Amino acid sequence: MTTLGVGPDEGVEQDMAESIAGVQIPDSALAREATDLVREAASPLLFDHSRRVFVWGALRGQEQGVQFDPELLYVGAMFHDPA
Repeated sequence: MTTLGVGPDEGVEQDMAESIAGVQIPDSALAREATDLVREAASPLLFDHSRRVFVWGALRGQEQGVQFDPELLYVGAMFHDPA
């Protein structure tokens, strides 16, 4: 379980496996570690921004028919804007 800061259930514990706007958030060990590290090291604002970057990128990629590795996109988005 993890506490999420995105969406109407902000601050509510939920399973890590989740989707936002129909985009499945990767649930690999690497993705969980990236999530935990950014949550601990960055402000809630930067954490939420990084998650939105992933969701926006995934939605845009799907819209344009681009094949991508969701885990790589997620980790890249989480660390794209270091604090």
